[in-house]
Amino acid sequence: MCGTTHQTVRRIIERAPAGNKAPGRKQREHDYDQVAGLVAEKVRAVLWIRSL
Repeated sequence: MCGTTHQTVRRIIERAPAGNKAPGRKQREHDYDQVAGLVAEKVRAVLWIRSL
């Protein structure tokens, strides 16, 4: 395989006997999760004002 590292090859080889499925990933929090609601409210307000 061209353009891969030894780590990538190692992971592919280790996955093969396990049904060739990658392990599941944990859901990570984003920096913006805490303010997502506030941003959505501000966007709705701006869109409402522009619709007048």
